[in-house]
Amino acid sequence: MPLRGHLHERAPEPVVRYARGLATSIVHNVPAYGFSVVTAAAAIAATAELRHTNALDGFCFLIGAACAFALVGALGALAFEEEEVESASPQVVFLSSVLSLVSTSAGFGAALLVVRNLRGWDAWLLCSFCATTAYILVLALELELASLIRESGSS
Repeated sequence: MPLRGHLHERAPEPVVRYARGLATSIVHNVPAYGFSVVTAAAAIAATAELRHTNALDGFCFLIGAACAFALVGALGALAFEEEEVESASPQVVFLSSVLSLVSTSAGFGAALLVVRNLRGWDAWLLCSFCATTAYILVLALELELASLIRESGSS
C-alpha cells in the first residue's frame, strides 16, 4: 500500500513500514473499537438505570450482544455470493471513524431506550442486542458514505 504523493519513494523505509502498519491497524481496529465503546456505554447505562445487577444480568447482556452480532452477520453472509467481502481502504475507514459519533450514539441510544422501558433480565438481553444491531447497521451506512466521499474526492 503506497503512501500518498509518492512519499513511499522519498520516505525512509522504517517510516514507510510504520505507515503501512498504522493503516492496517486503522482498517482492522476502528469498527471493533467503536463496538467496544458502544457495549461499554450500554452496560454503564443498563447498570445506572436497572441498578441491582448480578452475574446473570451480565450473561444476558453478553448473549444479547453475541446474538445480534451473529444475526446481522448471518444476514450479511446470506446476502453475498462471494466468500470474501472487499476490504475498505484506510481512507474509507478513517473517514467512517470521523463519522462514528453517529453509529456509537445510535447504539447507545438504542440501549438507553430499552433500559428506560424494560426491567429484569430481558432488559439486559435486549439492551445489548439493540445497541449492537443499531451500531452495526449505522456503521455500515457510515462506511458507505465514507466510500462515496472518497470516490467523489478522487474523481
